[in-house]
Amino acid sequence: MDRPLLPPAWPQVLAQTLLDRLLGTPCLGCNRAGHEPLCPNCLAYLEPLPPSRCRRCQGVLNAQGDCALCRQNPGGVEGVFAIGTYAGSLRKLIRLLKYQNRVDLGLYLGSQLADRIRMLTDPGWLVVPIPLHQDRQRQRGYNQAELLGWQLARRLELDYAPQALRRPTNGRPFYLRGRSERWAAAQGAFKGEPSRIKGRRILLVDDIMTSGATAWGAASALRQAGASEVWLAVAARAALKTTPHTAKALTSHASGL
Repeated sequence: MDRPLLPPAWPQVLAQTLLDRLLGTPCLGCNRAGHEPLCPNCLAYLEPLPPSRCRRCQGVLNAQGDCALCRQNPGGVEGVFAIGTYAGSLRKLIRLLKYQNRVDLGLYLGSQLADRIRMLTDPGWLVVPIPLHQDRQRQRGYNQAELLGWQLARRLELDYAPQALRRPTNGRPFYLRGRSERWAAAQGAFKGEPSRIKGRRILLVDDIMTSGATAWGAASALRQAGASEVWLAVAARAALKTTPHTAKALTSHASGL
């Protein structure tokens, strides 16, 4: 099995987990005492993805029932798996993971995601996390997508290859860019390793999908490296309404992704 024995950032994960087990941790949703980030009640009430979403990318459909992202960018992912909508307690957990060094939440969210996609039992799948540029990862100390991906691969007993996809260029974080700029920056932002990817079905992992630019850019690089399929697994899918500006941005950059 191609998967490291210890999780990414394991010293921080171990320290946080031991602290939580010894002292207990309040539910991050309702503040009740317990030993899990979310109590059973709050976990059950995470906001699911609406049934009216696009079947492929889980994006918001327009008034005509059309998905501009998939229609104008057919080379993206085959489908998207998510725990739920980027709102409420799920949003809080992701922000704590990304910005407050709660690395233990990466494993927790990876487990919750695995519970929702247990149908992926074919050993041909390869789990690949969305990479950070090495400078940004060094600054943060970890990559939240690697934590999610490691736990997801462990729970589903799938191969895990964090080195299969690289991010050779560094720049302003995507969340600080406008939608059009995100799509432009995603072109050529990633590079796949053919020796690890060729002929494999890829389960691409990230913490959140917003505009789709990152996922589509990564999927393009994976296909260029020989991937047979690319699916996306995220902790949360953010709502993205289709506006004239969004549609124009998607159209402008569709040919390069």
